[in-house]
Amino acid sequence: MTNPQSEAIKQTCPRLTTMISTPLSLPGSQSERIPGEVGTANTLSSGIMKKLAIFSVMCFFLAKSTDTMSKAGIKREHPAARTHRDLNKKSIECIVHELGPIAQPTFENIEIPKRLTCGTENHGPTLLLVGDYKDFFDQPRIYSGAISLSIPTQLISAELVVDLADPLSYELISISEKSHHEGRSLIDKHDGYFKTLIVRISDKYGHSPTYSAAELSKQVFTNKSSMTKQYQACSNGQLSFTPALDGADIVNGVVDLVVDNDLSYSGFSHQECVSAADNAITLNYDIGTTHTYIMYICPDVVDFGIAAGVADIGGKKSWFKNEFSSYPYVQMHELGHNLVFFHSGEGAAEYGDPTGIMGGYYNTDVNFGKMCFNAAKTWATGWYSDRHATVNPTSNSYVGSVVDINTVVNNHARNADHVVVKVADKDEANLYFMLHRLEGITSDMKEEYIETHANGINIIRHAYTGMPSSKIGHLVSGDEFVKENWSNTGKDLYIKVCSIAPDSAAGGAK
Repeated sequence: MTNPQSEAIKQTCPRLTTMISTPLSLPGSQSERIPGEVGTANTLSSGIMKKLAIFSVMCFFLAKSTDTMSKAGIKREHPAARTHRDLNKKSIECIVHELGPIAQPTFENIEIPKRLTCGTENHGPTLLLVGDYKDFFDQPRIYSGAISLSIPTQLISAELVVDLADPLSYELISISEKSHHEGRSLIDKHDGYFKTLIVRISDKYGHSPTYSAAELSKQVFTNKSSMTKQYQACSNGQLSFTPALDGADIVNGVVDLVVDNDLSYSGFSHQECVSAADNAITLNYDIGTTHTYIMYICPDVVDFGIAAGVADIGGKKSWFKNEFSSYPYVQMHELGHNLVFFHSGEGAAEYGDPTGIMGGYYNTDVNFGKMCFNAAKTWATGWYSDRHATVNPTSNSYVGSVVDINTVVNNHARNADHVVVKVADKDEANLYFMLHRLEGITSDMKEEYIETHANGINIIRHAYTGMPSSKIGHLVSGDEFVKENWSNTGKDLYIKVCSIAPDSAAGGAK
């Protein structure tokens, strides 16, 4: 077992420990090193030994003082400081992304504050941006992926944090903006086969994910309940993730790597775990260049706060706490953020819509995840665009049949059936509605929400891309939804469900 005091001395007095652990032969000394022994009295004159002993005591005192300072809350050097190669440069060029987290199941009613990262290309460090970003960027909303920064490395803390409130940040950081769509290179790209790399991260101190590389590959790509299988089902075969295979160190879509950092260090954050892995990749691993997305799996000792996973919205990276890395719901949620999906809420809860993947209500069953997306997000994907209908209530109305996606996937839909209906007007946030059934590929939902959210028409309000959606209505047979004074016309909008067939094979809602 490692002696904590010895380790403290090593960190505080590296020169001393080098002297102790390296065989010495002193000129003019009558003693010689005894073969096979290191650092014994036979290698040092008695005078030097006395001086070294005094120095050792001083270093031990300094190490104890450093430990006391840490416990007292006084800042000390972080062991990850300056470990990424790019931190030796004068500045870091990076792209700003909003983080899309998902809370652990026991914290489902607690919202995680909005945070921004600045990520670099070619596996550079991932920086956390703190401070009032609205004031720094002089705009109320940040389009994830649409702003690039040039940050002098002198502004980057040991913990890979940049304080935007620092006056030097205003003075020294350069900002360049792309257009909304240029910044989001993946926006509206919800079809195709995307090569995906899993990075399993361990450290040289023995901290590793509990899932092996082979298990992670199966959980993401091939298991019946995997993220890949469910995305294929939800998209009716139009979206899938395939293992990246073109790097020499990749096996079945996974690179199993070891970082030099001690990941168990108190407060070692998830973005530091990712940065440590990226540094290791650039130095020691061949992962090819053809992958679109990267999923990082960190050991449970890494600090994720209350998050189970995190992703760059509109970016290519997602990272997961080991305990939740096998959950298809969590995997789908974070890759959904990469696909530029924001959260699905209800009422005041940003994660409050329990009917789809982009909410935040799931249980600890590792097979839980037979869910798809709400009406607004399903419309955005275009997976069922041939079954879209649009109505502008100020000029026309809609009378028709709306079927759930199981009906389409199982080839029971009729030509006139729709999957999503959009209610649009220039002076109103768009409304979208579709039929949800608790069966087939949408058969999972937390039990406490089934009666009020399943097997009916769910109405979603979504103002525009780049904002969470909100569920505002659930209708079963005979129910009616009313939006007063639609589009300031003085007239009310009515959505009424006349009937709902008993299952997907029998039809939909009228």
